[in-house]
Amino acid sequence: MFYERQLLQDASEHDACDDDWVQSYRQVSRGTYRSSFELMTVGDAVISRERIGPAVAQETRSPGGKLSFIFPMAAQGGWRVNGHHETGRMVALRQGETELMTVVGAESDLISLTLPVEAIGLSAAGSAVRSRSRAPADEALGDWLACLLGFGALEGRPPADLERILPDLLAEQFLDFWAAFDDRSKGLTSRHVSLDLFRRVERQIADDPGEPVTLPALAGDLGVSIERLRLAFLDTVGMPPSIWLRLARLDGARRDLLDPRSSLGDVSDIAMRWGFFHLGRFSGIYRRHYGETPLATLKRLDRPRTRRP
Repeated sequence: MFYERQLLQDASEHDACDDDWVQSYRQVSRGTYRSSFELMTVGDAVISRERIGPAVAQETRSPGGKLSFIFPMAAQGGWRVNGHHETGRMVALRQGETELMTVVGAESDLISLTLPVEAIGLSAAGSAVRSRSRAPADEALGDWLACLLGFGALEGRPPADLERILPDLLAEQFLDFWAAFDDRSKGLTSRHVSLDLFRRVERQIADDPGEPVTLPALAGDLGVSIERLRLAFLDTVGMPPSIWLRLARLDGARRDLLDPRSSLGDVSDIAMRWGFFHLGRFSGIYRRHYGETPLATLKRLDRPRTRRP
């Protein structure tokens, strides 16, 4: 059994929190970044809890051959998942390798349990993401997982007798959770038409991120109206394209400022690379969004981390 808790001060630090998942996070609301990530392994099972202060955009790919129970505890304004807006009390199941574009509201809290499909006697074939309304049994499972993480933080590991049977108990609880999904469960892997248009825009600007982009030019290149382009962004990420594209450039500049391998070590050079040609204005926008100046980001120290065997 292994327990780890990390205190994170930038969205990009989530990218490497779980080696089994491919993920990229971006801060999309203003304020100093604050987050914690807990991870516990029990045999082949992995329990995690992620609490994030500001709203974030997440692009994630789940590991193949595994099942993940997703239990959202809280998020202001809910979640946008592949263009679908989720606001109620729900749970989700990710089976196999699935890709999701998710925008999570501020003050979010999410618990997950991931197991190999063989642990509950299923074949490894197929992939899907489904959601349904939360049931009392789901509440009990979420509370139990939270208690296990709390125990790991305080004690490191449970008594030997409990540790020996805990993997089987987790598999048994997961099987009950998985069985509660049926044909009426809502599928979230369907690609909302707005998501496809959103992806086309991202590909369009990926090759030259510093090049200024206008909505009329984008709409003309993609063969759609400006209004259709605007609606695609509202559906997918909950904001108009002008704001999203500026946040994407801010995120790129912040990642360069935090990257010790970057050859652009000067704030002005990094700002210009990402299309910010007025240094004073860039610094003001940056400070309002991240709660610190670009120069303060350059001087960022390593984060504290607590590990337990």
